[in-house]
Amino acid sequence: MGAALKEILREENISVGARARDKRDVLRQMCVVLEENGLVRSAEAFYADVLLREKLGPTCIGDGVAIPHGKSAAVKRPAVVVFQLDAPVLWESIEGKEEVTVVILFCVSDDDMAAREHLHLLAEVARKLAYKETLDALRCAETPGDVIGVLS
Repeated sequence: MGAALKEILREENISVGARARDKRDVLRQMCVVLEENGLVRSAEAFYADVLLREKLGPTCIGDGVAIPHGKSAAVKRPAVVVFQLDAPVLWESIEGKEEVTVVILFCVSDDDMAAREHLHLLAEVARKLAYKETLDALRCAETPGDVIGVLS
C-alpha cells in the first residue's frame, strides 16, 4: 500500500506545547507548518480545504483528541502534523463541543490513490488511540521525538 505512519511522521511537523486561541487558529498554524516544510503549495489553499471537510462532520474523536484532515490539490506529499496544545481549545464532536489538547492533522492530495492512503493512515492512528496508555503518553510527551515514539 502507501506510506506507513512512521514513514511520514517528522519532528519538524510536530509541536509540543503549542499555543492557539481556538480551533481555527490551530488549523491555520498547522497548515503554515505544512507550507514551511514544503508539503503543500499553499497554506491558505489547504486550510480552506480542511475547513470544507470540517463542515461535513466533527473530527473530534473524544478523549481530548481531534483528527482533522484535508484532501487537496495543494498537497505535494502526504503528511501528518501533530500539535500537543498547552491549553485546550473547543472542538466539535458528536456530543457537542469538547476540549481538545491533541490535534493530528492529515494532509493528502485529492487523487484516488491518496484517498486510499488517507483511510489507511487514519485507521492506523485510530487503532493506536484506542488505548488509554497511548493517549496519556501523547498528552505527556515532552518532545517531538516522544510523539513519534508514541505514534510509531
